[in-house]
Amino acid sequence: MTFLLIRPVWVTLVLVLLLGGAALDQRSGSRAKLTDSEAAEIERSGAEVVLRFPPETFHMDALQKVGRVVRIDGDSAFVMDVKVNQLRALAGKYWVRDVLPVGL
Repeated sequence: MTFLLIRPVWVTLVLVLLLGGAALDQRSGSRAKLTDSEAAEIERSGAEVVLRFPPETFHMDALQKVGRVVRIDGDSAFVMDVKVNQLRALAGKYWVRDVLPVGL
């Protein structure tokens, strides 16, 4: 048990716990922002992705990987032909405030 007295071991353990907690937070955040019933509706009608700030080039690239971006209106991006699994992963990002079906 003397290896636990070494500072690098403790730092590594703390970093692993922090990264694991961040991953769990991202996964639970994506489920809260995009429910299964909303995902089914989004597959048919498209999605409104509400960001925490106006989208920049990086955000537009990420949105285009999920589907076809048809319009930007303030902090919202409207995406059609959505791949729901990728959209669920995108919903976990800290810069995504909410994901809504188009029309709500």
